[in-house]
Amino acid sequence: MEILKKIKSYTLLVSLLYFVMGLIMLLNPGFILDAVNYIVGIFILLYGVIYIIRFFSKNDFNTLSKFGLIAGLICITFGIYILINPTLLSSIIPFAAGLLLLVDGLGKLKDSIAFKKVNYRRWWIGLIIAILFVGFGIYMLVNAFNVSKVIIQIIGAILIIDALTDIWVYFGYKKYSPNKEVKKEIENIKEANIVEVKEK
Repeated sequence: MEILKKIKSYTLLVSLLYFVMGLIMLLNPGFILDAVNYIVGIFILLYGVIYIIRFFSKNDFNTLSKFGLIAGLICITFGIYILINPTLLSSIIPFAAGLLLLVDGLGKLKDSIAFKKVNYRRWWIGLIIAILFVGFGIYMLVNAFNVSKVIIQIIGAILIIDALTDIWVYFGYKKYSPNKEVKKEIENIKEANIVEVKEK
């Protein structure tokens, strides 16, 4: 019973953390994006510093160690650039997705024109889908950072819903779980039924 109580308490704590995290992501997605970018930037910067320290701590400056020096300098430069431009990483994925949508949309546009030339009756369906793809692709290319914010807000909303569901289940179990007296009474009834069956 004690283990179950600890598990339930842990579940409630995790649910509350999910709720707070989801609320922050929903209300202030820019803060989350900046925090992630700064953490990644610092990590890459430290990784480069370690490469540089390893290079100067060795007496043998061979080709492999020089490669380590170059890799370290690149990591430091990239890490500093990310710290100066915190929106860079958060814009890369939506930008790449927008580019793919745009290319795919142009391909669909070409196919729909080809269908029209051969008098295919539903060629316009492909045209509408192509226009939507191209439109969304251009929007994601132009507003990559804002798209990242929307994605963070969606994740935040999902975390809040998940947390509220878990909290509801937790208090539901707590409210309707039988107390000691009821459990004892149930056990007595079971024992009485067993004795009655044996007597028969």
